[in-house]
Amino acid sequence: MTRRGSGSSAPTPGRTAAQFGVGAAGPAVSPLQPSSHECVGLALTLYAGILDSLEQADYQVFGVRHGFSKAKALRIAAPAYFRARRAWRS
Repeated sequence: MTRRGSGSSAPTPGRTAAQFGVGAAGPAVSPLQPSSHECVGLALTLYAGILDSLEQADYQVFGVRHGFSKAKALRIAAPAYFRARRAWRS
């Protein structure tokens, strides 16, 4: 997976293409206001999970819904929400 104009190479072994792409977006979080870091980080985490699910299904997008169960999404989102609440109070 090579990004246009970046000259970057394919994902390193052991990392999925989804992790490679979403991981590249991580540095974009730091310039945001600190109160936004948890929300944007959570969005990146959830998006990476959806992409991993899609990749595990060999990119079969028709007839299958890729994503998280509500319980799993809550297990991921709840801690981020409480961390964000602490940041909002600061």
